[in-house]
Amino acid sequence: MTAIADFLPSESAWSLDWDGIDAAYPWIRALRGASHDPIHHREGDVWTHVRMVTEELVADPEWRGLPEDLRLASFAAALLHDVAKPATASAEIVDGVERIHHHGHSRAGAVMARGILWRQDFEPRLREIVCSLIARHQTPFWLHERDYEDARRIVAGQSLSSGNRLLAILARADARGRICDDRDMMELAVEEYRAIAAEHECLDAPFPFAGERERFLYLSRRGDLDPRFPIGAPGDRPEIVLMSALPGAGKSTWIGRNAGDRPVISLDEIRRALRIGPEKPQGPVLEAGKEAAKAHLRAKTSFVWDTTGVTRDLREKMIGLAFDYGFAIRIVALEAPFRELLRRNREREHPVPLEVIERLVGKWDHPDLSECDRLEAPALAASTDAAPAVAPASAPRSF
Repeated sequence: MTAIADFLPSESAWSLDWDGIDAAYPWIRALRGASHDPIHHREGDVWTHVRMVTEELVADPEWRGLPEDLRLASFAAALLHDVAKPATASAEIVDGVERIHHHGHSRAGAVMARGILWRQDFEPRLREIVCSLIARHQTPFWLHERDYEDARRIVAGQSLSSGNRLLAILARADARGRICDDRDMMELAVEEYRAIAAEHECLDAPFPFAGERERFLYLSRRGDLDPRFPIGAPGDRPEIVLMSALPGAGKSTWIGRNAGDRPVISLDEIRRALRIGPEKPQGPVLEAGKEAAKAHLRAKTSFVWDTTGVTRDLREKMIGLAFDYGFAIRIVALEAPFRELLRRNREREHPVPLEVIERLVGKWDHPDLSECDRLEAPALAASTDAAPAVAPASAPRSF
């Protein structure tokens, strides 16, 4: 598959090869003819809008002045920002006019984009910037309507992923790349978004959190606190380590090297003990794992929760339980390149069916810093030239 980087315009030629892009990517071609709302998108179908947005992005002097890696990330985000609209489209008649809605397309699009870019071997750090941009690409249009604390929390969180300036650059292109009556108001909203981020010292840098615990409590809405000031929480909490990885990404190897004498609750082992295949409903497996976890939580014993953990909703169930018991939360997110992961899976003693892996990829939410005290994601920290506006993942450490 042709890499998106091969289509990235540069100073030598800022033009876009749309014929090549259409030919290379079925997810772009799928946008042709996809319905759009006649009020907010008089320019036509989703395919037309994506082309207009990308053209506006490439023409933006601020975008052209970015480092190449951030130009690539935002370029990929422009191409992919509405990739989930065909799958999320619904219609209703309002005052005699058919209105088209795409509820949830931002979050769904981020998940779709992650799978698309992973299969392309897109650099993981940049891939997660792309996915963050897609998940939040509408935020600058409405953030000015939120109250002070809610707005601060949103820009603080975004400062740890894509950075707020990059999101504003993409949102401005999104506003300009359409035909509607309120386009000028949308651009003004984007400028207000920049002002809010600047007010909170995180337009071009990570928000100045007092520490890991303060950041986690604030972003996860688990505490009424000012995240710039230390809360003086004890540093000797027992710890749960949640693994998050597709099958074959190296969880067992990591645990073998790092867990030491900590107990490990492996859902794979529970699944085999219960003779429930990975393609079958996993309710009994999860329930048995949860009961084993509760024993460690009650005993205040640090332990490892060994499961794929690729969806935020499933991680949250164990995070919430561990938090209620006073545990520190650490997530270890591992991954392997697409072809390498498939090879490893084929060579496992108990290979996971390919359709199960594909289903997991279709739900893959990479963990972020709003979910835990500490996030270890070696693949995201592998690049030595981290984007200035992006907080690097915590460095791996042993127990």
